[in-house]
Amino acid sequence: EMKELITLDLSRNNFSGELSRPIFSGCPSLETLDLSNNNFYGQLFPNYMNLTHLRSLLLDNNNFSGKMTDGLLSSTLLEVLNVSNNKLSGDIPHWIGNFSGLWVLLMSENYLQGSIPVQLGNLVCLEFIDISENSLSGSMVSLSNLSSVEHIYLHNNAINGLIPIALLRSSTLLTLDLRDNKLFGRIPHQINELSNLHFLLLRGNYLQGRIPNQLCQLRKLGIMDLSHNRLNGPIPSCLGNVSSWREVIDDYSLLSGF
Repeated sequence: EMKELITLDLSRNNFSGELSRPIFSGCPSLETLDLSNNNFYGQLFPNYMNLTHLRSLLLDNNNFSGKMTDGLLSSTLLEVLNVSNNKLSGDIPHWIGNFSGLWVLLMSENYLQGSIPVQLGNLVCLEFIDISENSLSGSMVSLSNLSSVEHIYLHNNAINGLIPIALLRSSTLLTLDLRDNKLFGRIPHQINELSNLHFLLLRGNYLQGRIPNQLCQLRKLGIMDLSHNRLNGPIPSCLGNVSSWREVIDDYSLLSGF
């Protein structure tokens, strides 16, 4: 046992196999565990986990599979969780909502399905959520309660329903990426004049009706993609005044592919 170990970084190697029990139960002082970019496999979060001081857990870009069990619940101080680009299946666990200090949640590029659990709305500190490129369905209404969220990536799922009005009324949200889902209805016209939204990406849905003139109030918008929908009517004249958008694009490069 390594009872005094605080940080363990084994990232970007060629390690493989299932994780040994001592990593999860023999390092009680561990605060940061980074095993990303390897070839580890097996099930995540076994019940014997005892990382009570853990704050950052990075397991992305491996071959972990199966459903996520609740062994992580002992890590009540968790702030960052990245399990992106694995082979995880099943639902997003409801118990994720128990981590009151979590501010980064990354679960993209897996085989997750089911709806977005309402318990995610309990994550009052959450600033960055990426659950894109899965098979998630149902509405996204639970995310409208995230008062601190700055970046939402839900693209390439099967999310349906309406776009929650609360998201476009937020003054903290910077990125809203809902591309390639099954959203329908109209683009909300209830826009916060104090919005800091930089990226509004709604491509590849079933949105209909007119582009609301209120989108012109998004003064800090750098990229807006409304393509591949069912929109009609006139294009708001304000969209031709893009001189103020250019500086946002130049200064801000969180999105890949642009």
